[in-house]
Amino acid sequence: MSKNDMKNYKRAIDLLNHRQQKFIYEYIYDYNAKQAYIRAGYKTQGNAAEANACKLLRSDRVRQAIKDLEAEY
Repeated sequence: MSKNDMKNYKRAIDLLNHRQQKFIYEYIYDYNAKQAYIRAGYKTQGNAAEANACKLLRSDRVRQAIKDLEAEY
């Protein structure tokens, strides 16, 4: 990853709040969105974890940060 790419990654991840950042790292760990959502510290009831994790994954900022992080490894 070049220095320019690293700057872009920092910008993408910096646009997210702490829980969203944690969600990304947890999601990359096992690609289980529901569990990543819970481990990131979000509170849920019923199937809210699945629904809200899906919402996060549809976010352009979250998708870009995940893509950048995957490219790094």
